[in-house]
Amino acid sequence: MRIARSLAALAVIAAVFCSPYAFAKECLLGSERHLVLNDDGTPVKDDDIYSVEDAGARCGKKTSFLDTFGLKDNVVSVSIGGKTHKFLALALYDKDRAPKCNQIKVRNACFDPPTVKDGKTVVELYDQDTSSKGRVTFTFDARGNPVERYAEYALIRADFPYKGKQLQMATRIHESVKGFQASAKSCANPSTKLCLTNKEAVAENTVLERLRVDRFLHIASNQVNDDRTRFKGKFDGLSGMQAIIKEMLLSTELGSVSPYELSDATKGGSALSFGARQLDIGGNTYAKAIFSANLKDYAQSPQWSERSEHKAFIYAPRFQAPIQGYRVRQLYLMHDAMPALQAMMRETSALDRLDAHHVTFLNEEAARYATLRTRACFKDSPFLALVAIDRNNQRPADYTTIVNTVAVMCRRGDALETIEDEVTKIYGAYTYRARNIRKLIRARNLA
Repeated sequence: MRIARSLAALAVIAAVFCSPYAFAKECLLGSERHLVLNDDGTPVKDDDIYSVEDAGARCGKKTSFLDTFGLKDNVVSVSIGGKTHKFLALALYDKDRAPKCNQIKVRNACFDPPTVKDGKTVVELYDQDTSSKGRVTFTFDARGNPVERYAEYALIRADFPYKGKQLQMATRIHESVKGFQASAKSCANPSTKLCLTNKEAVAENTVLERLRVDRFLHIASNQVNDDRTRFKGKFDGLSGMQAIIKEMLLSTELGSVSPYELSDATKGGSALSFGARQLDIGGNTYAKAIFSANLKDYAQSPQWSERSEHKAFIYAPRFQAPIQGYRVRQLYLMHDAMPALQAMMRETSALDRLDAHHVTFLNEEAARYATLRTRACFKDSPFLALVAIDRNNQRPADYTTIVNTVAVMCRRGDALETIEDEVTKIYGAYTYRARNIRKLIRARNLA
């Protein structure tokens, strides 16, 4: 039972630690006021419109993000081409003490009402509590996306697409803090300073995850198609278990990105990842070796000629670590260097290096699968064996837990269905992976 309970514990950790949870709706204080501009940039007339005086304690370093993230006065609304785009204005600071999760403190930035200058809609952000932080100006492209990128300020979408709908960022934060409060021991008494501090950290983590999504540069769709065509040509000739494991990882790991580009999972202790199996450079030995070799080959690229500060950070060991540990400037340098990094990953030598590794990996995991199928209970369940391999790719410690759990439950005489249900719990909220594996087993008629 101790081992079985550890599966549930791992799932809770995966779902809660440093992840988005929630803030009660009754705490979403403030008015319904926000500024909307006409196409010519002039404010829409309204009896209850944003004013700088109203900003008061709603923005700046001295405020609490927990208290201000849901205030409508902190939403920047601009009209581009007849369409209204809403943003949260963020000010970013390095934390004074080393926290458990992100090293970055988030506050609502102050902003002047949007105006039109030289035919462009502009928004200026500042911190009324920290004059040394200065002011920055954002403009917008034809699709309403901010053009500029700054280290200490950011605009992120106030709503974003999620499962076919538009989800409000304030709602996302609200759910994150609420979920944390319901499960965290530190919030047994929600009014304690520790609980409030932790809830603010959860709110910050949630919005930082979204910032990492909004600022991350993926390669163009035509490049993704080219990469997938290359990958298909390299690996579609596989047969047997190598082909099945390849297919499983494509369904559980890759999603819609290229098998060669860099990605940011944004969750928990993740670093940049790449490849069909999403190798994480923060903890995977093979990922570090491949990425470091790519950096060495790319060291003299002209891409770095105007990015000396970026290169110094990226070529330092600190870069290959969980992104939640980055400071404000470091996060900016990573995002600003993505054009160079994505180009590096698609160099011929980098593509060949990753392909060679993937062949070796598939052969090793096919052998692992064969060995697992000789063990008690595993021999009767391709599902258990494939889940173990999937988890070994994502988190090797989970593989050991699964093997030990199956051994204990099998000796005890538990039904195979009960064992499979227990092992599935290790996925926590990500049970789609187990569903994908079962679908693959049916399609391949594995027994």
